[in-house]
Amino acid sequence: MSLSGFSQSTITLWATKNFPMDFQQLPGARQVVIRLHKIFSPEGQAYIKGLVIGTGTNEKGLSTEILAWLDKSSVVIGYVTNVGSHTRETRFDSIESVMESVTEFKEPFNCIIQVEGEATFAKLEALVRYFFLLKGLTQAVKDRIGDFEEHFGNACRDIAAAQGVEREEPRDISPGAGENARNSSGCEFRILIASSKHCY
Repeated sequence: MSLSGFSQSTITLWATKNFPMDFQQLPGARQVVIRLHKIFSPEGQAYIKGLVIGTGTNEKGLSTEILAWLDKSSVVIGYVTNVGSHTRETRFDSIESVMESVTEFKEPFNCIIQVEGEATFAKLEALVRYFFLLKGLTQAVKDRIGDFEEHFGNACRDIAAAQGVEREEPRDISPGAGENARNSSGCEFRILIASSKHCY
């Protein structure tokens, strides 16, 4: 069964038919924290609704929450710090900078960060988009529905495996050879390239 929509009910039905035992291991929306930050930019005030995915260190070596948030159709990973009366964002500009700066990923994100690579971060992105959907942001999955379909089942399997769930051999739930099919070199972790970008 292919994914035919991007609503929570459609994704639940699709996941329940294709990988039910793995999907059942995901925590609910209440177990995943979102923080709202007001950012001052040249255009005025903006808000970041960031999903807390871990803890790390900022540029001063202090502990900080690592957030994932959406900027248009891209997932951004970084952190927010207070500078005087202002708040600023720092965005990681590469996979390597994420791995260097995050000291601990929170559950369930820690279950899929085992081996660094494109597939790992594609699964992380799919999981982030799913939890934003649970929090009411329907665009989170709609904007990248093909990539989501390709990697979300694998993210669920990693979480289930980390919890010791025994199951049959995994089914191939990735899109077929149609126009939505993507090879592994086509997936990328969509962190906006904005090295230490600050908005005041």
